[in-house]
Amino acid sequence: FVIVAFRGTQVPKLGEGQDPLDLLKHSLRDIYTDAKFALVDAGQGYFVHRGFNDALDEVWSAVSKHLDDLRDEKPNRKFWFTGHSLGAALATLAVDRYEHADGLYTFGSPLVGGRKFSSQFRPGTFRIVNHNDIVTRVPPIGPYKPHRFLPGVYSHVGQQVYIDRNHEIRMGAWNRFLQGTRRFVPGMFAAVRDSGRKSLLNAPGDFLLDHTPLYYALHIWNNYAADQ
Repeated sequence: FVIVAFRGTQVPKLGEGQDPLDLLKHSLRDIYTDAKFALVDAGQGYFVHRGFNDALDEVWSAVSKHLDDLRDEKPNRKFWFTGHSLGAALATLAVDRYEHADGLYTFGSPLVGGRKFSSQFRPGTFRIVNHNDIVTRVPPIGPYKPHRFLPGVYSHVGQQVYIDRNHEIRMGAWNRFLQGTRRFVPGMFAAVRDSGRKSLLNAPGDFLLDHTPLYYALHIWNNYAADQ
């Protein structure tokens, strides 16, 4: 089988032997990609996030050719796609483009496309959400470009797999609505209130911490170990 994994937004980490300016450049480029949230025509009658679509365009020719070569080598191979955050968005679009994809698992994925994109998305898609992860809630809407400027509503793809506040895995969206929504708005107000008084080095609220790849890995592994 083949696992195609896309990396998430790059965060500068000093002390790893890399040029800080180079790390900052890549991070700013990723942030710019995330910020281009206008909905653009994907050429299939539905609309997707402009920044994610443009980012995948940069690499898709080489990636798809490599995947085709792997499939030609062994036609029975399965192709699974995955990614975290920005990588989850790119993996989602890649599965939409690659007709031989067998499944998609994303972690902390932002919204990627409009309602029509979501409604036609193929089965075998699992979208893992860690409790109050704020990235999984954005962007809620975006303007249509280039021909229309009315706001379009984003919609998630696939089946949601929710890690609740007790770090237990639940299927479906209802548990997240009960546990997450009632804390989301107060958490946002607290972040704004504290932003002027706290250093950026201090621990953020759980709506940011819950997006960390480490916590996704720990909680999923612990659930798996408990099931065994």
